[in-house]
Amino acid sequence: MRFDDSFLDELRSRNDIESVVSPYVELKKAGRNLKGLCPFHNEKTPSFTVYADTMSFFCFGCGVGGDVIHFLMRIQNLSYTDAVRVLCDRVGMRMPIDDSDDSVTKLKKRIYEANREAAKFFHSMLNSSEGQVGLDYMLNRGITVEMITRFGLGYAPDSFYSLCNHLRSKGFNESELISADLCKQSQKTGKAYDAFRNRLMIPIIDVRGNVIGFGGRVLDDSKPKYLNTGETLVFKKGNELFGLNFAKNGKDKKIILCEGYLDVIAFHQYGFENAVAGLGTAFTPNQAKLISRYAEDVYICFDSDEAGMKATNKALAIFERTNLKVKVIELKGGKDPDDILRNKGSEYMHSIITGSHNNIEFKLNNIRKNYDLTTLDGKSGYMNEAVVLLATLSNEIEKELYIGKLSDETGISKDSVMLEIKKQNRKEQRRSQNRQFTEAQKGLSGNLSTKQGFKELSSKAASKAQRIIIVTLMKNPDFLKDVCDILYAEDFIDEFYARVYKLICEKNQNLKGTDVLDFSQDLSSEEMSFLMQIYNENQTVSNTTNELFDCINTLKDEKKKSLISNPSEMSDIEFLKLFE
Repeated sequence: MRFDDSFLDELRSRNDIESVVSPYVELKKAGRNLKGLCPFHNEKTPSFTVYADTMSFFCFGCGVGGDVIHFLMRIQNLSYTDAVRVLCDRVGMRMPIDDSDDSVTKLKKRIYEANREAAKFFHSMLNSSEGQVGLDYMLNRGITVEMITRFGLGYAPDSFYSLCNHLRSKGFNESELISADLCKQSQKTGKAYDAFRNRLMIPIIDVRGNVIGFGGRVLDDSKPKYLNTGETLVFKKGNELFGLNFAKNGKDKKIILCEGYLDVIAFHQYGFENAVAGLGTAFTPNQAKLISRYAEDVYICFDSDEAGMKATNKALAIFERTNLKVKVIELKGGKDPDDILRNKGSEYMHSIITGSHNNIEFKLNNIRKNYDLTTLDGKSGYMNEAVVLLATLSNEIEKELYIGKLSDETGISKDSVMLEIKKQNRKEQRRSQNRQFTEAQKGLSGNLSTKQGFKELSSKAASKAQRIIIVTLMKNPDFLKDVCDILYAEDFIDEFYARVYKLICEKNQNLKGTDVLDFSQDLSSEEMSFLMQIYNENQTVSNTTNELFDCINTLKDEKKKSLISNPSEMSDIEFLKLFE
């Protein structure tokens, strides 16, 4: 959906960027601007800047930037239209109606509404004779009425048409219900029937309070144990976490990551309101990224069986690519958190959490379990695996502490342990050099790339010229009347700059603005960040045409050089231009 520029200007002005960013970033005055730690990557020195005068933001650490709409898109994982809708609701503005193609947005809204109505239906069933079996199941598992209400738990009756009929009576059609995956369509009759039957129903709610899907658990030992909503327009399992709508509000910036819905509910029931869980699939990098928006420390608390241990190791590998502090809660005296909390209580669980191990400790403990340290072979095997792990540490103090621990456990001197770690580091360095050499041979290292992943094919001189031309024209659109007849989009070497130049010309012709934010509907979020980056890096461009024309001449010269060196890529027009 495309919005009128005047509407977007009003939306930005009414949604003060500082007030939108502040709940996610602690901002401090830095001259005319505001600075804080970037919410999109982990850092210790603030490089995230909010510009009140231009109603924009930019991070000099990761290159992400844009306006208040783009901030909300990234921080809440929204589409452009959905971010605009949230900001409209925030200040009481009316969302424009698009008659051309708003079908997807309308369907998303209907799915949200259908899910909410379904959640109310499932919950209401607990007060019926038909739903007594579901209520009894929850109470027998020790789930309190308070938790049933808090999480909106319910029961899907053992019927093929109860939910379908109810939602139809509320004005939803079959197509909408199938799109929400609340109903399935029979291949034989074509008739819609309930997707969930005779199950404990657990609504999955996102951080904005929308019911986006459901998890349904059987009441006996039949399979599948859990049935989840499939992928829909509003539900992507790998991008969401159950319970985060509550845990995101924690002041201590800590989150407990569990395996299942009932583990989360048990944690909350016993006072640990910072527990979340994945949604029936393997933990994903997107879920780790989601956690990093709301926490600094994460405690992994998966089941103590073999499958749980494998899942823990996979999650640790994903968290290694973040700056989150990670610890592993090793469960004792029970198979899962639900068992331990019900049988031993919150104080016992608190003691386990307090004694949890960090990534390295957890892995060392698991390695040690595989060897008999009373034998020479056992010590040697343990040492060989352990040094590979310790070689990955960059903190020298931390490394020295583990070397001392390893020495005490095996009786091998600290010097010998350090020597083996250095050997391992040299091995890894050689592997890294070989990988880089292989990439260079494939031509992967030749292109300049920005932090946003854009590859510039031009030389340094041409790249600088393109950037200065774009920023100068954005800041001085009046110069276009002197430029249009001598500079064409085809003169740019990199497609991105050619496209932005076209947009500048079009907007100027239509008497529209050429500020960075005026391109927000024409460029992707990544492209907007890149444009913000070059705009902020070239603030000192001249307000005269001298530098501009010098850059145009440089660009044309570099373009000729590139065409001569690649004649097969020349168009007929470009070929003729060589003789101008």
